[in-house]
Amino acid sequence: MYINVAYLEGMMERYLTPVDLEDRSVPLRVLCCGFYRVTDADPVIDTPRPNGRKDYQLLYFHAGQGRFSFRAEEDGGQCTTLVTAGQVVLFRPHDRQVYEYYPSDHTEVYWVHFTGSQVEEMLEQFGFGGKEQIYWGGVTLEYQNLFRKMIKELQLCRKGYEAMLTHQLQALLILLSRNRHNPYATGTQAEQMVNDAQLYFDENYAKALSINDYAASVYVSSCWLIRSFRQYVGVTPLQYIINVRMSNARELLLNPALSISDVASSVGYDDPFYFSRLFKKCVGVSPREYRHAYNEKQ
Repeated sequence: MYINVAYLEGMMERYLTPVDLEDRSVPLRVLCCGFYRVTDADPVIDTPRPNGRKDYQLLYFHAGQGRFSFRAEEDGGQCTTLVTAGQVVLFRPHDRQVYEYYPSDHTEVYWVHFTGSQVEEMLEQFGFGGKEQIYWGGVTLEYQNLFRKMIKELQLCRKGYEAMLTHQLQALLILLSRNRHNPYATGTQAEQMVNDAQLYFDENYAKALSINDYAASVYVSSCWLIRSFRQYVGVTPLQYIINVRMSNARELLLNPALSISDVASSVGYDDPFYFSRLFKKCVGVSPREYRHAYNEKQ
């Protein structure tokens, strides 16, 4: 089994004992985070915690599956549930935690333990209230990136790492909440291509961009790219590019050394009059009015 795990500084010894941690002195604290990849050569990997833990645990299945034994509400018995890729399991303090990963399932799972006085409020805010324990989150590289960042923060313990961990966990919960009802967050090749397109547009927004030319460069039709982009991102590629350009234009307009023409050119528009019309349509005021309003606040 491949593992990559990390624990809050000074917690390793305490974490490996039967005593785990509840800390209500802070609103939110990430305790540990990790990743497991189960291979054919591994035995069955089981976690037997029938009485649960004092902290919270969230598991995200990136691939494969796991077999979970939950308490049945009706008769107090047990029920076994198969959790598959794209699903998330949330354990609250003292929830039964009994689950298994089989070698044939090729499971890839990320997990994080956390505690704090405001955890329940935070979970409720992001749509994870009530007694539900299994949620759909979809499969996306964004989850992987956030978990890897949290693992790295715990491994390196750089200045301000606990605050960064809190921020990253909240970002993860927001992303999960956003994708709970998104059937397109499936980790498919289409999602990867859309992610690549976003990155390309982000890095090249100052250039003359053609959706048709970009689609041809990655060997897909422009219709397919537009449709897939809208499904995953919520807007068309053109709308996305305009949003990126206008966002950066607003920042550039705060620099008095740049003329309106300079700003227009810097975000990909050769015609400053067209840029001004588009800026007003998107922002609600002209570039000149936007700059004047900012200067009055100074």
